[in-house]
Amino acid sequence: MPAAALHPKVALVILDGWGLDAQHNQAPSPNHPTNHPTGNAIAAAQPSHFNTLWHQHPHWVLQASGASVGLPPQQASNSEVGHLTLGCGQTLPHERLRMDELCQNETLGTLPTFERLVQHVRHHRSTLHVVVLASTGGVHGHVGHLAAVLNAATEAGLSQVRVHAITDGRDVPAFTAMEAIEDIEGALYDLDLPQLTTVCGRFFAMDRDQRWERTTAAFEAMALGRGKREFMATQALRKALEEHQSEEFITPCVCDLEYQGFEAGDAVLLLGYRPDRMRQLTEAFLNPSAVGHANTLPAHLHVATLSDYGLGGDYGLGGDYGLGGDYGLEASPHLNVLLPKAYPTHTVANLVAQAGWEQFRVAETEKYAHVTQFFNGGHLAPVAGEERCLVPSPQHVPTYDLAPEMSLAGVNEALLAAITSQRFGLIVANWANADMVAHTGQFEATVQAVQCMDKALPALVAACQASGTHLLLTADHGQAEGMLTPSGQPNPAHTANPVPLVWVAPPTHLGTPMATGHAGEGTLTQVAGSVLHLLGLPVPQSMAPSLI
Repeated sequence: MPAAALHPKVALVILDGWGLDAQHNQAPSPNHPTNHPTGNAIAAAQPSHFNTLWHQHPHWVLQASGASVGLPPQQASNSEVGHLTLGCGQTLPHERLRMDELCQNETLGTLPTFERLVQHVRHHRSTLHVVVLASTGGVHGHVGHLAAVLNAATEAGLSQVRVHAITDGRDVPAFTAMEAIEDIEGALYDLDLPQLTTVCGRFFAMDRDQRWERTTAAFEAMALGRGKREFMATQALRKALEEHQSEEFITPCVCDLEYQGFEAGDAVLLLGYRPDRMRQLTEAFLNPSAVGHANTLPAHLHVATLSDYGLGGDYGLGGDYGLGGDYGLEASPHLNVLLPKAYPTHTVANLVAQAGWEQFRVAETEKYAHVTQFFNGGHLAPVAGEERCLVPSPQHVPTYDLAPEMSLAGVNEALLAAITSQRFGLIVANWANADMVAHTGQFEATVQAVQCMDKALPALVAACQASGTHLLLTADHGQAEGMLTPSGQPNPAHTANPVPLVWVAPPTHLGTPMATGHAGEGTLTQVAGSVLHLLGLPVPQSMAPSLI
């Protein structure tokens, strides 16, 4: 018998994007969103296996948005915040709130990193380029932060500031980009700054799954002034929408006919605060050979980011899809972070490592950062005894509504093998389907995605029962249960709904399990303490208490 079988074992499986509506997804639902007030794809999928677990085992309704996870009130959460919270058991000062405070207090210009940025541009008599997500979604960035940057830059005497806008289309309702673009153009006009320089859908600028051809298209427009051209950004957006490009997929376009790309001594500031979605584009600015443009950028380019994207050191991910090894960027003297990460003192990962137990992480590559960097409190490197398995997400489709099963089969093959081996004290897995497919806004495909997840549950439960492993099923945020806005429009964004937690104890559990179907309430912060409690490890005071 493996040594690990002598101590408790927990499998934490995160059903990404699986929220709970007011009826906890239990009410009968028709199979078409136009007949359902919220477009609840989970209820429409009729997930019988999940519903059985919910009714037969202890379960909780967890608040997972807004102040309960360290975000502004009523703000829907996201996968980064959700996995950080699951891993550290406390609310952390999120970059969104920190940036909001700087903007409100008008103190952004006093940050040492911002001052260095200004000094660099002054010294070279060059241009500051600002890359911003033109969105009020607040998941990866917020367009509201741009005004503070522009004001601080102009107050510091910079007259050449160019803005490169990324349109969203995923974390906000459809057809909201035009208003954001018009607001940006108005702000630039009022400050007598150059017009909005490029516009580009996040499909290209924010890829995180090593599809470098997408990043290349965004890089060429922003850095080299190459590609499609239009007279104004609003004109580019209008034409794209007329050509039936949704806002997520806007082809990168140069919107100033005079723009020829970065020049010597320029500086770039990227205002996204989610590292996974900004990492590839930032790497292209630092290391253009990554996008096939070695030696194309001018000298003395200064790159700064709003938060720490982790572009230094070893990712510790391995595999054959370009995620392992050292990016070689940590020595760059021109990479600066406005808001350095506030790392938690304790995480589930390091406490399990300190106990001397092995742990296992598995996800497909769309969610590689979530069960690794984010769950580990923001640290890229694995802790001692941590083994990682990353399964490539489907590369043969442009959007996952065309493959709603995604790579769940490969993830579960590795997950079940890890559980059966009885080597690991802690196993953390992410099932990406409900989140990634719901982001496309395609209801029927999301129903199929949820059904794929539900069909995978019996084998998971059986493996945990046979190996004496506690199974905790939860989610990082809501989404698939609310795919329509109140006005009936498609909603590809996350919701502020609570999420489930279900505890399936093994038959060998020596404690006294709670009553069958026990229902309680809590917050996402309490999952970490619950994991440690089941493992028999003390819960530090910095973490919220266990629910179990």
